[in-house]
Amino acid sequence: PSLSCASPSEIPSLSPSQIPSNSPSEIPSLAPDPLCANVINGLVAAEDCKSFQICVNGNISTKPISCPQGTLFDTDKQFCNWDFLVNCDSNIDLSGYFNVYSMNSRSKCLAPAKNILRYGQNIRLTKCKKYDAHQWKVDFEGKISSKANSKMCIGRKKNGLVLQKCKSGNKTQKFYYSLYGSRLLLFENGLKGLASGSGSSVIISNQLSPRRQSDSWNFFSVKEKISVPTSSSGKFFIVSTFGNGKPKCLMAKKSTNKIFFQTCKKSQMFEWILDRNGVFRHNKLKKCIEIKNSAALQLSSCSAVVQEYDTIAYSIFDKKIFSLHDPSKILTVEKKNKKPFLTTTTSPDAQSWILKRI
Repeated sequence: PSLSCASPSEIPSLSPSQIPSNSPSEIPSLAPDPLCANVINGLVAAEDCKSFQICVNGNISTKPISCPQGTLFDTDKQFCNWDFLVNCDSNIDLSGYFNVYSMNSRSKCLAPAKNILRYGQNIRLTKCKKYDAHQWKVDFEGKISSKANSKMCIGRKKNGLVLQKCKSGNKTQKFYYSLYGSRLLLFENGLKGLASGSGSSVIISNQLSPRRQSDSWNFFSVKEKISVPTSSSGKFFIVSTFGNGKPKCLMAKKSTNKIFFQTCKKSQMFEWILDRNGVFRHNKLKKCIEIKNSAALQLSSCSAVVQEYDTIAYSIFDKKIFSLHDPSKILTVEKKNKKPFLTTTTSPDAQSWILKRI
């Protein structure tokens, strides 16, 4: 089918209802394809997301259908979206069950001690197995619940972790999984997070280092054999997923240390990197993002930002940008003057962001 972008306010898209097709029995069936491994009936990305194909009963049923210029296929949305809003290499489903393993010992995962499921049971590092007790799911609040018993969640108890009854809004059960060193941070205080201790112990530490593997974690899907992307190496755009029309990005200007919210452009003033400390740094101006007066963002000396850690971090699971000092503060944009700022919210519909690799 021939597709085109009529105007910036009209995002070119394809959806299953818009694609002419015959009934599955009338479509020439090809051999089973790995592309359909996780999508029995639906659309899957192909050719680096520049096109998509249709899966019917686990088989590819069409040749690749190209997305319009300036767009890529968005697996989550199931249509061709603006290219700024699609990270093709992280187009994976994060809603399933995962092993949570330590980067310090990748064969060991979080699990209840002795695989016993009961409230108050300590969480330890154990050799990874396909047991339900070793698999977890993360909800929109950041609570980590057990596959073996969905009413049981990992919760903080003093400086350790135990199984608790899941409770909405319970801050001791809420975590952020951040690109800031691939760390599991506490919702209560983003400067504290999980670390592997001595033996099989898991502790809460306030001396985390983005470069120390014992403080870093990853999620591995047992069913789909994939790992959650844990880094954003190289340059990227910080893109808002809110609003209609062309996507908006965070950018900076040479003449000021302020950070602005403007229509995304392929310009150096829109380019960011994560430095070796996990801090957002402007690639051209060589300055880092700092939180000013607990709400506004500005550029400042990177050494000062690292020393104070008064900065932002990015959570992979809910695509939120938050304050490390107070993770309840989420980055959003003022409607009137279009300025980015941090505000307290617990809504799952709060503004989300994509780190679009360049």
